[in-house]
Amino acid sequence: MLTNAMPNRLRDMSNIELQKFLRRPKSVTISGDGRLFIADNQSYRLQVYQKEVIHLTPEQYGPPVRSPTLNQE
Repeated sequence: MLTNAMPNRLRDMSNIELQKFLRRPKSVTISGDGRLFIADNQSYRLQVYQKEVIHLTPEQYGPPVRSPTLNQE
């Protein structure tokens, strides 16, 4: 597999916390098995997400979040 060595090297030397964010996403697609692919052009990467389901019991639900700026009755 061929890669562009300079962006890879810069990514290795940078702060890993900043790598969590997409810098310039260009396209998104979803595969048949539910994976989400995002092409991030400025970071020279393809980000892949897989859906994980965590089932909650009614005791684990939180109360609805209400915005103080909405008209509430």
